[in-house]
Amino acid sequence: WKFIWVKVGSTHFSVRASSYQGQQALRTDILFKSNKKCESIFPMRDTLISYTTLDLEPLYFRKGAFEGKRYTVDEVWYSYEDGKTKMKQRFRSHEGVWTDTQSTSDDCVNDMLNILLLSRSKDYSNMQKGQRINYKMVTGKRLSNQVLIYKGKENFKANDKKTYRC
Repeated sequence: WKFIWVKVGSTHFSVRASSYQGQQALRTDILFKSNKKCESIFPMRDTLISYTTLDLEPLYFRKGAFEGKRYTVDEVWYSYEDGKTKMKQRFRSHEGVWTDTQSTSDDCVNDMLNILLLSRSKDYSNMQKGQRINYKMVTGKRLSNQVLIYKGKENFKANDKKTYRC
């Protein structure tokens, strides 16, 4: 409902230098927690972690999601050989059943945090409103096609009371 805008929780987002299996990497974390008002109706605790190379090539992704009374986990381990992206995927259903799968793609494949990093680092100066950016995305269960649509630049006032052109 566009006329109702209620804060239901808070998110902490961070990107920092790290290492993954002995390789220099970036670690991205998003932690979401519902607030006390929302907690009694629909509690949420989502923890997302990813490791990427310094060139933003995905290495590992994990999403642990406690939503309502359900807890699920998505995990993806990436490897690259012969120009292909190989993914070892793991999913834990809310019933506690683990499913392991593997996928291979000729295309670059990303997870949701990697798409966030790529979209934040993209040069939008030559893009037109409505232009689409296609991504192939993997979760613990499946590969899917995702689309980001460039909507132009706007000024936003942030929590620090400063205005940013985004």
